[in-house]
Amino acid sequence: VTMGRFVGHLSDAATAAALEATDDRALLRTGYVLEQKSRLEQVAELLGPERLEGVIDTARANDLWPEALDLLAHLNTDRQRRLIEQAVRRDAVLESLVQAAERHGMWDEVLGLQSVTGEASRERFIRFVRERHPELVGRLGPLGRRA
Repeated sequence: VTMGRFVGHLSDAATAAALEATDDRALLRTGYVLEQKSRLEQVAELLGPERLEGVIDTARANDLWPEALDLLAHLNTDRQRRLIEQAVRRDAVLESLVQAAERHGMWDEVLGLQSVTGEASRERFIRFVRERHPELVGRLGPLGRRA
């Protein structure tokens, strides 16, 4: 929480140095309580695509999906799309996300992010839920009623 208060006041160089010393778990938790959420886009740029993908793996491994979805919600649409489409390709990530959406009541957040993905990624997500979790298809709302 203390770190979340100060990130908005740091220069890019100081933020980059702090990011090097911070593991992905702490990064997600700090971003979640960040006072200046507008700074998350700059942080994502400093992290780079490989580290951001690692953050998604950390969310999966540590049940930090509320924190990861909050981070995603504050990124630009192109970055959101790239991260979500990378995640949707991996069954382990999808499984963890679907379970977390149900456990934490985060279906609105998950479905909201589906709106920025391409048709193929949306279809993969829908197909995954239908095949692996047919009992949850109703949670997909209009997406679940698609042919």
